[in-house]
Amino acid sequence: MEECSQSDSGTPFDSHHLGVVTIFCSQTLERRADKQIARQEDVLVRAVVRIWKAHERGRLAERVQNARLVRQAWEAWKKRLRHQRKLEGLAARPIML
Repeated sequence: MEECSQSDSGTPFDSHHLGVVTIFCSQTLERRADKQIARQEDVLVRAVVRIWKAHERGRLAERVQNARLVRQAWEAWKKRLRHQRKLEGLAARPIML
């Protein structure tokens, strides 16, 4: 990492160079801070999307489960009706002794 207070030769900068270096260092720090903020925002967006997807998967699973329950209940009801009709058909026949 670069040192902002000394020149390449290791001697302190004069005041003119110090101003240039200060601006350069502040711009470098600002760029690094912008990159870090962008990374943090990206991580946050990914986390929110991940949570949203999990929530939607949960809702879909609930809908599938409800559809299966309705289908099972409907099949049980139809079976019961078929059985009842069969019993009614038997009851409508005359009894042969």
